[in-house]
Amino acid sequence: MSVEVLRGAVSAPTTTVLSLDIFDTVVLRDGTTQVFRFVEAAELAAERLGVDPAPLTAMRLLSHDNAYRAIQMERPGADARFSALCEAATAPLGLGAHGAAVLAECELEADIARLKPNPRALAMIAEARERGMRVIAVSDTWYSAGDVERLLLSVLGEQPFDAIYTSSDVGASKHGGGIFDRVAVLEGRESLEFIHVGDTLDADLENPSAAGWGAAHVPRSRWHDLVRLSWKIRTLPMQARVGHS
Repeated sequence: MSVEVLRGAVSAPTTTVLSLDIFDTVVLRDGTTQVFRFVEAAELAAERLGVDPAPLTAMRLLSHDNAYRAIQMERPGADARFSALCEAATAPLGLGAHGAAVLAECELEADIARLKPNPRALAMIAEARERGMRVIAVSDTWYSAGDVERLLLSVLGEQPFDAIYTSSDVGASKHGGGIFDRVAVLEGRESLEFIHVGDTLDADLENPSAAGWGAAHVPRSRWHDLVRLSWKIRTLPMQARVGHS
């Protein structure tokens, strides 16, 4: 990713808002799988709660699967809420609200440890600021805007956005496409005023383009794809151990 991408994308005089994806765009994951991070966080939470990690790990994975199956039937294109996912994992084990809070804290810690800043994305933000643009984040995630803000402060040392919109808060997603129209309404601006940048072809290029936004696709490297594949293979025994299909 480079500021040249931004310079070309904002050449239209009507473009006033830079929108950035968060994960693997502004902050870069190390290639670990979602399942690995769930297991890592559940084991840490179990240690803090003084309980057996196996049931908590299994319930965290099950709560995730169940939530997204339900969403596909009831609210396609939406995202689960982080707090609800953690509550669904801890309630059957009798861990209550305290257990859910500990699990949520551990998941944020585990995610933060696996992230690093993307200097090129930060350069794009600085370039946009120099041009007098508004800078927002639009992300598909079960995290709330508050969760993302905390994560950014930990990884970047700052929260560089004027506003953060997550699919769990807004009730629509980039992958479903509906979030872009909703964000335009929330921002009180026309679609042609936005340029969105992110790493996923459909969610960050095709769907915002279909909504009338400008868009730029900035994927991770081939090397990162290989690292991610390696982690998927390493995670298979872990999935089998906790009974996750």
